Amino acid sequence: ERDRAVIRKHAKVRVEGRTTGSTVRTELGVGERVPETVEIEAFPDEVYREAPELREYRYIHRENRTYVVDPRERMVIEEID
Repeated sequence: ERDRAVIRKHAKVRVEGRTTGSTVRTELGVGERVPETVEIEAFPDEVYREAPELREYRYIHRENRTYVVDPRERMVIEEID
């Protein structure tokens, strides 16, 4: 839960106000593979400083959800509101 709070605090601040104009399906589920056309981003440095165990993970943000992604598999491992 602490890691979720760190992600909520820092990751959403970075992406607010950005739009992609894409018509691609925006919701994903845990265990789903992220399409190659979707850019997976590194978390802001603050996330890695406060939750170093997340270093190996990346994220995508769609609408009001943040998805933690294993970049090696492009697999969603966690969904955060």
